[in-house]
Amino acid sequence: MNVVQVIEQLADAGLRVRADDGLLKVRHPKPLTDIQLQYLKLHKTEILEYLLHLEAANQSKRYTYRFTLKNNAGGGTYITDCTLDEAENELIDMFIGRELESIVLLN
Repeated sequence: MNVVQVIEQLADAGLRVRADDGLLKVRHPKPLTDIQLQYLKLHKTEILEYLLHLEAANQSKRYTYRFTLKNNAGGGTYITDCTLDEAENELIDMFIGRELESIVLLN
């Protein structure tokens, strides 16, 4: 299994992973199970290396995004000068508990 498949499996389980100052950060709606924690420990190095590589590749790619939330719960706010990952993380922080319907690239 490659690292993209690992990240996809984590996402399917509701976990979002990101690199933050060289550390692997995990967002999860519920406490992690022992199996999830073991899985993250097993794949931590490869996940972190992949995310850091993506982060480095995206540093020079800055865009503007617009988002909407599901069930007409709001949206339309613009987040400027950030990568897609940064936009997603910012929106998740802003709207904890609400699901994003879309993030649209504007430029």
